[in-house]
Amino acid sequence: ERGTDGRRNNKNEISKTEIMTMSPGAAQNPESVKLRSIFVSTENETPLENVADKKEWACHNEGNDTKVDKEAGDEKDYIEEPIMLPQSTHTFLFTEDVSSLPFWFAVLTAAISLTCLVLALQNSLCGSSSNNVADAPVQVLPAVKVAQYISIFIGLLTEEEIPTALYMLRMISQKSLKSKFPQMKFWKFVFSAMVRLMLGYAFLFNMFIIIVQSDAVIDIFYDLLALQFVEQLDDIAFQLCKKEAFGDRLSRAGNKKCFHAEFQRQHFLGRLKKIGMFLKMLYFCNLALAIMGLTYITMKQRSGDYQATSITVTFGDELWEKAVVENVAGGFYEHDLIFSMFNGVYVQSGVHDGRPVYVEQRKFEQTPYEKWIGAEIKYCRSECRWVLTHRNIRKSMTSEKLDCDWIFRSPETTDYNLLDVSGSWSAWTGAIVHGANIFIIDNECESESDCNLNGVCSSGQCVCYSSYFGTHCEYREPCPVIKGDQNDTWGVVYFEDGTFFSLYDRPVYVYMEGYNGTSPPGENDALIIVYTGSRYFGFYYAGFRGKDLDFWIEFAKDYHPFWDPFVSETYFITDPTISSTPVGLDIFFVTDRGERYKPFGKLVPYAEVAGSGYFSCFEAEDYVKYRERTDGKRLLR
Repeated sequence: ERGTDGRRNNKNEISKTEIMTMSPGAAQNPESVKLRSIFVSTENETPLENVADKKEWACHNEGNDTKVDKEAGDEKDYIEEPIMLPQSTHTFLFTEDVSSLPFWFAVLTAAISLTCLVLALQNSLCGSSSNNVADAPVQVLPAVKVAQYISIFIGLLTEEEIPTALYMLRMISQKSLKSKFPQMKFWKFVFSAMVRLMLGYAFLFNMFIIIVQSDAVIDIFYDLLALQFVEQLDDIAFQLCKKEAFGDRLSRAGNKKCFHAEFQRQHFLGRLKKIGMFLKMLYFCNLALAIMGLTYITMKQRSGDYQATSITVTFGDELWEKAVVENVAGGFYEHDLIFSMFNGVYVQSGVHDGRPVYVEQRKFEQTPYEKWIGAEIKYCRSECRWVLTHRNIRKSMTSEKLDCDWIFRSPETTDYNLLDVSGSWSAWTGAIVHGANIFIIDNECESESDCNLNGVCSSGQCVCYSSYFGTHCEYREPCPVIKGDQNDTWGVVYFEDGTFFSLYDRPVYVYMEGYNGTSPPGENDALIIVYTGSRYFGFYYAGFRGKDLDFWIEFAKDYHPFWDPFVSETYFITDPTISSTPVGLDIFFVTDRGERYKPFGKLVPYAEVAGSGYFSCFEAEDYVKYRERTDGKRLLR
């Protein structure tokens, strides 16, 4: 084709050269001769032997060659993955006979995987409620929230059962399966794919639950790895079968030729193409649903919907002598502070440092104070703690007024849920006192068990049976009349609707008559037994005996034992208790007062034997006479 000078004799006539190549055995077998066609561009003078890499040559001539190759039907510039049966025990469900060992081995493997996923889901949802079905934490740190969204993508990438099932249903038709393996049933093939889909969606549902429930980054990835291991039991079991780990029959089933057979690729035209589009959309819908679900829960967390809206807080009996209190005029005075006086109901009101603020409510009807300012429990990022604060209480007269001037604080924590930090806190009593206990419970109920089986749960609130009372129906109806060892009788004040006058969810007892002691109350004085958060106090209220019931109701609305200015004198106190009545409690009469006997004065026990108590409940017949005589309402008149 070239002359003596190395140039082509006819440059424009030759565009393709037929080159005969013969294999080593061609002389003996003429059929082994192969004819190859090599396209030689007339515009490119680059010799083929100068191109180091054939791929580089193919890319070098990519412009016109690709068009010609497509028209001529030559090979593409990429290799398509062959369509083969998945090497999994799920495949045994249609390659093996129903009565065979490999078939039932596949059933057992699938059952184990599904059981583990169901048990994991059941365990994850055991704490769910109607308001929080996924049992998501009330809020999580920003780093955890970012990890949750990333984990959605990671989980969908690691989940392989759903894409495998959809791919097989899309690529292997009934016709192609029958042509390759006539003995296989197509319905069993479809059943195997459905098993994969069921396990895949069980994995995704578990994945979503553990992601939204996690409050630590590393926990998310550990749980995802555990779920992935459970889902891939079929692949692990299949490889062990091939290695004869479970016997010859399973080894032969795993090494059958059907696992190496290639199926013809389907041409997606018409209806088959629509099915393929549907299956693709179904797969990507999983991602959209997971993102939407996590976004919905994130919005609920940010709005505080998962936080407790009403809680009952119980502080210990720690005493802060000479607490610094700011008055209305901006001056200061000292006043003994018993932390249990701030016990009671706190209601969510506002947000501070990304967490809810709980404000102290009235002791009478659990509504906001109007006359006084309630204490607050909130989170302070500067302290990294939940704290109890009050706007008018300072650590010292010279200290600055701080946003988080705490008087009771939790250990360091990043927890968003106040209910999770009950236990041992620190109190300020002039110095930091560690080990001060605090108990916090949610006032919202979910079932009758939250009402101690003494009432029904209705709209998140306990409605107690007639003989019980309390936020969670934890107390029996109080003894309406009690009698002291000095023949003094005290009665509960009932309203017209049958309810009774109470503070701190404990009944208020009013002195009636019969006192045989040395210092009975004056004719115009009211003597009342009131619960103050941890103890019952017998208080004198000078000049209050002639007041009507409406006056006492108004008084009770803003009653607070720390701020109450009406108490003239403390008559007696009891031991610390959570009892609903003073019956059976030892009492201590207050005698001498002064700095020596702070904070209550000199306490003299009435009974010589501790534990013998002072008050007892009236008998039933005495109670009937009492109700007939007083009409149950006139004790304060």
